[in-house]
Amino acid sequence: MSAPDTSIYIVGTNRTWQIRAKTLKLILTSTVLLLIGLAAALLYQSIWHLQVVGGWEERYAAENERNEKMRGVIEDLRERVVDRGTLEMRQAIYSNGPDPEELLQKNQRQQETIEAQQFRIEQLQSETNDQQVKLVELDVQLTDELSRYVSLQESHHQLEIQRAILQDNLTSLTEELVQQQAQGTELQKQILSLQKQLAAIPKIVEKTTTLASTPATRPPALAGPSPVAVEKIQLNNRNGKLSVRFQLSNRDRKRQTGFLQTFLVSADDAVTPVKITDHFADPFAIRNFKNVQTEFKNWDKSSLLRVVAWNAKKQRVYDKTLPLNKVN
Repeated sequence: MSAPDTSIYIVGTNRTWQIRAKTLKLILTSTVLLLIGLAAALLYQSIWHLQVVGGWEERYAAENERNEKMRGVIEDLRERVVDRGTLEMRQAIYSNGPDPEELLQKNQRQQETIEAQQFRIEQLQSETNDQQVKLVELDVQLTDELSRYVSLQESHHQLEIQRAILQDNLTSLTEELVQQQAQGTELQKQILSLQKQLAAIPKIVEKTTTLASTPATRPPALAGPSPVAVEKIQLNNRNGKLSVRFQLSNRDRKRQTGFLQTFLVSADDAVTPVKITDHFADPFAIRNFKNVQTEFKNWDKSSLLRVVAWNAKKQRVYDKTLPLNKVN
C-alpha cells in the first residue's frame, strides 16, 4: 500500500486587502475631484462678484463727481445773478445816465433772466435729486452685493474647513491603508513561508520513507508472494536510542496470523537465513494493518535493520533489510 497523497489549501487575505484598497482609492479620488470642482466654482463666482462690485463702485464715484460739478455750477449761477442785480440797481440809483423807464425794462429783463436761471436751477436740482435717488438705489444694490459677498466668503471658509478635515481624513486613511498593506504583505510572506514548509513536509516524509524502504542488501528469496508488507517506516534517534516505527499491512483478503521479529544485523548477516526465535518473535493477527514500535539501545549507523515475518506455519513470508545512515 502506497502513502496517501496530501493536498494542502492555504487561503490568504491579500486579495481582500487589494479589493479594499481599490475601493478606498476610488472613494478618495471621487472626494478630491468633488472638492476641486467646488473650489473652482467658488473661485469663478468670487472673481465675477469682484468685477460687478468694482463696476458699481466706479459708477457710484462718477455720479458723485457729476453731482458735485452740478452743485458748483448752481452756486456759481446764484452768485452771478445776485452780484449782477445788485450792481445794476446801484448804478441805476446813483447815476444820472439811464432813464427810469429804461431802467425798469432792464430790471424786467433781468427779472426774466433770473426767473429763467431759477427755473434752470430747479431743473438741475430735480436732476440732482434723481441722481441722489439713483445713488441710493446703487448704494442698496452695493450693500446687497457686499452682503452676498460676505455670505460667499463664509461659505468659502466653511468649505475650506471641510476640505482641511477631509484632507486630514484622507491622510489618516492613507496611513491606515499603508499600514494594512504592510500587514498584508507581512501576512503574505508568512503564508508563503508556511506554504513552503507544508509543501516540504510530504517531500521529506516521502524521501525518508523511500530511503528507509530501500534494502541495503537483497535478502534470501521467498517461496512465493508475501501476504504482508512493511510500510511507513520511521527511524529516529531519541537520546541515543534507535526508535523504529512502521505498519505491518495485510496484502491478502484473508486475515493473516504469524510472527514478526525486528533486529539489527551486520552487512554480512543480511543475507544469512534466519530461523524463528520464539522468545524474541512477536505474534500478530491482522485484517488490515498493525502499528509496530520497538527500540534498540546499542546501535550504530553501519548496522542494518532486518524485519522478518513468518506465517502461522512458521514459514518465512517477509524478509527485508534497511540501512540506518538516514536516521533522523
